[in-house]
Amino acid sequence: GDNCFFVKSHSGDTSNEERGRGVREFQSAQKARDLLSGVSGVDVTDFQLGYEDKSGRTYFVSKWSNGIYLPYYLQGLSIVEDEEIRNKLKEISTILSSFYDVREYNMMYNPETKKIIIFDIHQLNE
Repeated sequence: GDNCFFVKSHSGDTSNEERGRGVREFQSAQKARDLLSGVSGVDVTDFQLGYEDKSGRTYFVSKWSNGIYLPYYLQGLSIVEDEEIRNKLKEISTILSSFYDVREYNMMYNPETKKIIIFDIHQLNE
């Protein structure tokens, strides 16, 4: 529904790597959406917030996207549909070459809209 959200949180680890992680994930999602804006059949989650509280705990919040977890959807597909989706994944991976974790386990698939939805993405060297 319209009021469902994906919330990712990390502990208040004070190491430099963890500090600001929620904000960086928000910025990565924004950058990925910009890079993929002209590509059909793919979308990036509707991000809402990247935040870090006083304890250093970080949060990334986006609206929930309806779909099926992509690794589950890929099981038992016809050869044609499997090839179409895997070709789209290759295209996404090429466009997002400066990102890591561009993997099926960070994506959903909406068979009604025939769109891959990326819900977790990180840019390298942010």
